[in-house]
Amino acid sequence: MATTYLTKIKGFLYKNPLTEDPNDYIARVESQRSLDVAQVCASATSRGGADIGASAMEHAVELFLAEMEYQLCNGFSVNAKTFTAAPHIKGVFNSPYETFDPAKHRLLCEFSQGLQLRQKLTATEVVIEGVRESNFHIDHIKDMFTNNTDGSVTRGKVTELRGHNIKIAGTDDTCGIWLRVLPNGTETRVDMSAIVLNEPSRILVQLPDLGYNTPQQLSIKTQYSNSGGKLLEHPRTAVLDIPVVEVEQGA
Repeated sequence: MATTYLTKIKGFLYKNPLTEDPNDYIARVESQRSLDVAQVCASATSRGGADIGASAMEHAVELFLAEMEYQLCNGFSVNAKTFTAAPHIKGVFNSPYETFDPAKHRLLCEFSQGLQLRQKLTATEVVIEGVRESNFHIDHIKDMFTNNTDGSVTRGKVTELRGHNIKIAGTDDTCGIWLRVLPNGTETRVDMSAIVLNEPSRILVQLPDLGYNTPQQLSIKTQYSNSGGKLLEHPRTAVLDIPVVEVEQGA
């Protein structure tokens, strides 16, 4: 009996940079653009999946999220069916009398996919479109202070970027790490002095103040190639597929 799929995700195969096996590939989702709450609510109403208007739905979602944040900050865990969330304390306590120290310990929330989302994923068709030869992409972002990999970053702390051929090099003035504010499109380039490690597969950088809860698109422009030190004639651009957001600690 054929499986009936309700949704579809496209992916491409890339050579696995971690092994020498010529037949070892990894799959990466062909990412679509990031949606905010307003856009999801508008989609729900246009598809016919909501029985209230988009603005009313957005307002209700924002009320729910605000209350969920309040309850998480009071020690409750939340099961929202799509995801579960729970507060956690990270860090080592060296004495039974030691108190919580924000400089040493971290209070954060961890999210994981819920049963309802897992069930929908089983009804999602995955279509592999073939092999992509592009060897220039950003695969991963990590806040080195919180260990979060969801795009959230901590002001004044180091952020790790991982990928392939992402080393920043070249004579073109546009080479570097760029941030574009998603609400208004304003672009700024990160000062090169903020980059503490610049390698083909890994960059460590202290991002500038982004403005709390203001999503930004991160991209890398470089003329680097792995062809014996020869630079590309023109810069090429890799875009991180999730927005970067500076989260206020303790807020």
